[in-house]
Amino acid sequence: MAGVWLSDFILVFLSNVFTEWVTRLLEHKNLIGYGGSGFLIAMGVYFFFFKKVVLKATEGEHSDHLSTAEMFRIFASGFIINTLNPGVIIFWLGNASILALTHTLSERILIFSICLLINMSADVGKVMMAGKLRKKLTVHNLAIINKISGAILIAFGMFLLYTVLFRRH
Repeated sequence: MAGVWLSDFILVFLSNVFTEWVTRLLEHKNLIGYGGSGFLIAMGVYFFFFKKVVLKATEGEHSDHLSTAEMFRIFASGFIINTLNPGVIIFWLGNASILALTHTLSERILIFSICLLINMSADVGKVMMAGKLRKKLTVHNLAIINKISGAILIAFGMFLLYTVLFRRH
């Protein structure tokens, strides 16, 4: 969790610092749209057709005590996964770019601080509910979730491609 939080803080900071750069990137909307739609469609096809579900056995593991190395591994994993997640990057950059047009720096600091606190609270809630949810996540249910996720990614990719191709200027 802490790795994800650090990643969010860094992404919020960088998003607000590089808002001008993002504004210049918007000059290449079509190219970004084609690349983004291709990426979404490719990920959707992977999740829908090729992603295999593998559950790790948790029998015999004692989660009440973690070594320092295990805690660092979990921290690093959360940080890397969150930092490389295109959805997270787009979310923070998009909001920073939009809010930079209409809000002062102090207002954005307040807005993003509240947003990060809500995000951290939701993460704590997810961790608390994870034990109950784990029992319901069978191989069959996870395969269904992957197919639904794949279909959603394909749909968003197709919608983005349609928007780029037929957008009125």
